[in-house]
Amino acid sequence: MDQQDKTLNKKKRNRLLGWISFGFLLLAIAAIGFIGIQGVLAYVNRDLGSLDFGQMMGFVQATAVFAGLSILTALVSFFIRKQKKGLSSFSMILALLVLLVSGGLVYGYNFVFGSMEHDKEFVELEQEQIHVVQPKEDGQIDFDEKPVVQEKTKEEVEAILSKQELEWEYLVDGDIPEEALPFMNQQSALHPCYLLPGAEQIENILLFGLDRGGASDSVMILSMDRIHKKIKLISLPRDSYIRIPEWGTYTKLAYAYSAGQAKMAVGAINYNYSLNIKNYMTVNFNDVSTVIDMAGGVDVELDYAELDYMNVYKHTGLHVGMNHLNGAEALTYSRMRNSGYGDNEIKRTGRQREVLTSLFNTVRTMPISSYPELIRSCMELCTTSLQSDRLITMLARAVSEGYSIETCALIDKLDYCGMQFGPRNYFYVVYDLDVAGDQLYRLIYEDYYESGYVAENN
Repeated sequence: MDQQDKTLNKKKRNRLLGWISFGFLLLAIAAIGFIGIQGVLAYVNRDLGSLDFGQMMGFVQATAVFAGLSILTALVSFFIRKQKKGLSSFSMILALLVLLVSGGLVYGYNFVFGSMEHDKEFVELEQEQIHVVQPKEDGQIDFDEKPVVQEKTKEEVEAILSKQELEWEYLVDGDIPEEALPFMNQQSALHPCYLLPGAEQIENILLFGLDRGGASDSVMILSMDRIHKKIKLISLPRDSYIRIPEWGTYTKLAYAYSAGQAKMAVGAINYNYSLNIKNYMTVNFNDVSTVIDMAGGVDVELDYAELDYMNVYKHTGLHVGMNHLNGAEALTYSRMRNSGYGDNEIKRTGRQREVLTSLFNTVRTMPISSYPELIRSCMELCTTSLQSDRLITMLARAVSEGYSIETCALIDKLDYCGMQFGPRNYFYVVYDLDVAGDQLYRLIYEDYYESGYVAENN
């Protein structure tokens, strides 16, 4: 009897590494199976936005680890003379296949998003450093209650600007012409303003399009509205007369980025409009044409003045009405200034939103197989605070759930004054920043925001 037990134990020992290898294989198959089931269910339900791509990549990496351990264990069994090789061989072959699949997924993910410049320093900033407005417990937003900021002296600011070789005016309230003052102080809220429960389902991202000097020639709020299934693009006037809180000085909104990068630009926008935006994306304007060419161009409508402007820049073959523009043509169109009588900031930012809307609609109709290369090219051109998996989720949700696109210009909702003043006689757009903030909340949150301002500011 003892001899039989010894024989049985010996047989078990001879298969031990094979069973261990097979166990690791089962864990690898379970991990990749979980990913597959999630993907199939999301596809069938047309709810790709529900996928947690960060979690999925974690399971892919776990799959690769388990498959690797299965292969390693099988290899060890081959070098032990008394170990049986059948189960180990079977496990190793399947584990190699699983490892190839998981490795391909990891490679594809890194191929698409590995070139993205992720601004880790911005992500590590405290919310107070970018002046994020924290609604009170009941959701109240107080536009008059600005955060207290330690300001630099005029000499410190001028030293920074001199070092950066930036042309900047150090402006204070006293520099505002009397005729512009009424536009800065239009009215106060009659009662408190509130963000209502559910507003957290609307996510806002600041988009900056930089010119050659590093100023934000285009500034937009991209709002992902999961409640109303919308993408909203809201243009902010680049020439807005705003306060840089850390410096105690006023300047154009566009110059905040050139002086202090994303931290100063996002912080200034949150501070002046009482917003709570925590993420941004930046692209150089000249790079936008590359993305447009990759997508196959955009469709825009030209009027007579715009057509004449395009012809000056030797963009021929165009006509009044709907045109299909390539990247270079779309860039000229979106940066067009003073194309004719009546052209203004509203029309200019409208052209920019028209290009982005057309680009998004084009991307939605592209085959899925062309997405990886397009996304990779876009990621190479932008800097963002967003994680790659967050970007995938947002894109997947917008495409799979058929989000509509709405665009508007903030300045179209305001009483404003456009004029030149200051030592350098720069052009500024002056308006009441608190009223502007209220309008932004109305546009972004719709029925999830209760305004305390009077109805004529709708």
